[in-house]
Amino acid sequence: MLEARQGAPAAPGGMYEAAAVAGVDPGAPVPLAEPPLAGLGRPFWLLWVGESITSLGTHLVQFALGVWIYQHTGSVLSFAGSLVASLLPTVLVMPVAASLVDRLERRRVIVVADCVAACMTLLMIYLLWRGQLQVVHLYAFAAVASVTNAFQEPAYQASVAGLLREDQLTRATGTMGISTTTLGIVAPTLAGALLAVLGLPGLMLLDLAAFVVGSTFIWRAFALARVPQQERGAASGLKAAVRDSFRNLADTRRFFAGSPALSCLLLYSVAQTVMLALASVMAMPLILSNHSVQSLGGVLTAGAAGALTGSLLMALLDNPRHRIGVILLCDTVLAACIAAFGLVDGVVAYGVLEFVACAAGAIVASCSYALWMGKVPATRHGSVLVLVGTLAAAGTSVVTLTAASLAEAVLKPALAEGGWAQAVAPWLGVQQGNEIALLFVLAGGLGLLVALGGFACKPLRSLR
Repeated sequence: MLEARQGAPAAPGGMYEAAAVAGVDPGAPVPLAEPPLAGLGRPFWLLWVGESITSLGTHLVQFALGVWIYQHTGSVLSFAGSLVASLLPTVLVMPVAASLVDRLERRRVIVVADCVAACMTLLMIYLLWRGQLQVVHLYAFAAVASVTNAFQEPAYQASVAGLLREDQLTRATGTMGISTTTLGIVAPTLAGALLAVLGLPGLMLLDLAAFVVGSTFIWRAFALARVPQQERGAASGLKAAVRDSFRNLADTRRFFAGSPALSCLLLYSVAQTVMLALASVMAMPLILSNHSVQSLGGVLTAGAAGALTGSLLMALLDNPRHRIGVILLCDTVLAACIAAFGLVDGVVAYGVLEFVACAAGAIVASCSYALWMGKVPATRHGSVLVLVGTLAAAGTSVVTLTAASLAEAVLKPALAEGGWAQAVAPWLGVQQGNEIALLFVLAGGLGLLVALGGFACKPLRSLR
């Protein structure tokens, strides 16, 4: 949820003077400037293509597994368990992984992570073929994928930085952002269509093929890059990484204790991130209760398009003096969309709300990131972002499990048997899965209260 201009070109006369000083014949033909994107180099493009291909396969399978879990269990709690299985290992591993990756050879980290993911896919295909695949297996696979991703993501980002000059990093980041956004737009609709034709086994085979093709590009990129070796020994690296992570955590805690405004921003950001994550998770079972898998893919694609729109708006219209005001306003819009999601039905209505909600969420993420980077000393950027991400993941896990349990154990019986919930039932937009719809209304209401609390919090409002 988070993203130097060089001097003007010399005049013609200045160019010839420089050539003469350097001992170059001024009459010699001047080589044409290399196109900016081509100047990123072949290793970068090979790595980018390879990671994009493997990420596409991963996106397709993640969508399909979520659908499979809900269709086979019909349980919101079982579906929410898959999210928790993919988040909790990240909470435990992320602080150490970021430090450990700096002590290992990054190309090996990426290759090992991809190979582990491929082995997990092969095992799932085998279990499907034997008819033995269970939800608990998917939880285990999600946990393993979470651990490998905690190592792979920082290794990939660091590898990109190692392949390029500092003045090329902005273009490279923009290029990677385009591919990530494009995958978010294309993958849900494509997965919905392919799932109807190929089924889950077919999508897993497609993911395996994407791994083989993508890894070929990645390994070729590393072969051409000749990046320096960084390995220092896994055992000593692990000890140092654990020691550094605890030291960074203690230093970061002391830093927030001395800044009430940033402490308020931390609490507010985590609270709103948890509310958004809860709504995002529950959107899939709510839509699948009343509509097709293809409709679900279309709604999620609309959300990705909204996120792209919000990011583009921030690139064009960002006003540093009013970031906290924009955050609070957009969070209010986002909470209203979440509440409205439980009051409507129909693919078009869901798509519009998803588009607006994700656009608002992207604006909030951009402004929040800018605030953190502007208010936190550069030496603490990494540790603060790790803390924010870890708290958000932990909070999302706890709240998602609590909300899913509440929906199944309290809201569903109350709506079925009459009582207090029966009074709100006519206002809900769906008949099937109305306990999830009511959960959306409650989550949206809580989000509005958090946003209003942000408006009332003077230290938070003082941030610029």
